[in-house]
Amino acid sequence: MVAEGFWITNPIWDPSKEMLIVSLQGQLDASEVQQFRDQLIATCDKYPTLKVVRVDVGGLRYVSSTGIGAIIDTMKLLRSRWDAELQLCRVQQPVRQLIDLLGFSPYLSIKD
Repeated sequence: MVAEGFWITNPIWDPSKEMLIVSLQGQLDASEVQQFRDQLIATCDKYPTLKVVRVDVGGLRYVSSTGIGAIIDTMKLLRSRWDAELQLCRVQQPVRQLIDLLGFSPYLSIKD
């Protein structure tokens, strides 16, 4: 049986770029958005000089529109708290389509 839920794995700090790289696993929906925010902010708090947070979303099995909204809210928080940029990488086609459908593509930095 596959565990339900959400978690952040493998945080990597690159001090030369002031970049934190995290990987997301599981699902990101309405029941998981608070955990996403709490875990990501707690991880970012460990790196007060961070300028970029690269989020690998390739391990997410499911993302809802509420999950995309949480990513946008977290992007705003990173800007206001650390003046940091949020980047998404390994964005799977269904997630990319949802981002496009919701009209958030111009606001998110998506890297390969």
